[in-house]
Amino acid sequence: MRNRALIYLAVGSLFVLMSCQKEEPAPDTAPAQAGFVLTETAVRIGDTLDLPVYFNKSLPERTVLAYELRGSALPGSDYEILQEPVLEAGELEASFRIYAPPSDDPQRLERNIVLELLPVEGIEYAAGLDTAEVLFTVQGQVDLRIWAPDITFPQLFGYTSFGPEPVPPGRSGEFFAFAYPSRTQPDVIGFDNPNPNFGTNAFNMIRLYDDLGVTSASAKIRIPNALRFIPSEAGATSGRVEVIEQTVTVGRPESSGLPPLQVGISGEGEYDEITGIIQLDLVFDESQFGGPEAVLRKYVFEEERR
Repeated sequence: MRNRALIYLAVGSLFVLMSCQKEEPAPDTAPAQAGFVLTETAVRIGDTLDLPVYFNKSLPERTVLAYELRGSALPGSDYEILQEPVLEAGELEASFRIYAPPSDDPQRLERNIVLELLPVEGIEYAAGLDTAEVLFTVQGQVDLRIWAPDITFPQLFGYTSFGPEPVPPGRSGEFFAFAYPSRTQPDVIGFDNPNPNFGTNAFNMIRLYDDLGVTSASAKIRIPNALRFIPSEAGATSGRVEVIEQTVTVGRPESSGLPPLQVGISGEGEYDEITGIIQLDLVFDESQFGGPEAVLRKYVFEEERR
């Protein structure tokens, strides 16, 4: 009986000892969850974009992420992958680094890059977060939507004195042109038409030269980069406007047998995002068709029609 009691005591003590010991946690064998946070983003032309992939836990060793690239953008000319995503041991983030070289190709804004993360052992990608699309932009410091809203035919109304005198109040000298953000340069608007067979009445040039045979049907005026906005300081809502110096072609009817007019433009002015007003001193070079080399005309463009 004594031996049996000792056995019971020993077994009971073992149970007590086991109950006092801390249970070891089960090893975490679940795969790491990961994905893009930005599934749609943009890289400014001439700049570099870091596009991160985030993880809910680190991995014990360095892991190279597999991915597939597609989209309409052209590697080498539209973009370069400067850094591929590598998750270092103990880290929770890996990043793509994408560079968009400078270019004057306006079609680039219609192209895209699509990055799709492919399966890797030990990693699961959250639904919908395994793919990211990167677009191109030339967005700068100025809110160009004030004068060139994102619609198909954005009408920017302007007023001119037709000379060096201040622009009068009211709608005298009124005209409008279709204004769009530049497709190649930041903080620049241009005057254009989405239909390649037509133009727009930039700076009221159709009326300026109607006595030389220019008509609305023949003019086909297109100035993709016309006005450059330069803030007075970083973050300012006002500043200087530069008329981008160039020669503008103003067509005349084929039936007239007359060649297009070649008109030089230059000048400068001021803008204010709060009032929505652009004031310009525009200089025309009309020497190509027998006029003066420098004709000053004043203009005002306003966010809302008067």
